[in-house]
Amino acid sequence: MEQARADERAQELVEEQMRNEIAALVGCEGITVSDLRTCGTADINGRIISVRAHSGFIESCTKTILRRIDGATPVVEPVGVMVSDKGRAS
Repeated sequence: MEQARADERAQELVEEQMRNEIAALVGCEGITVSDLRTCGTADINGRIISVRAHSGFIESCTKTILRRIDGATPVVEPVGVMVSDKGRAS
């Protein structure tokens, strides 16, 4: 029983650390890795994370900015510059 509690607490600490690391990315720019049909993935400072679009649809390879964390979900908006799949502006 004590081991189960210790494992649960360790998992909580890992999740809290991940939330803090992602919260530190607010204001950073990144590139969508997938289409955001509300939710998808983005590369923010070299870290691939699950994100939600602030509103509407955002195409893959769109430059975005992480605006806020809503609950546990990072929320991004497009910056307006499309980039190629090699990460260069197009």
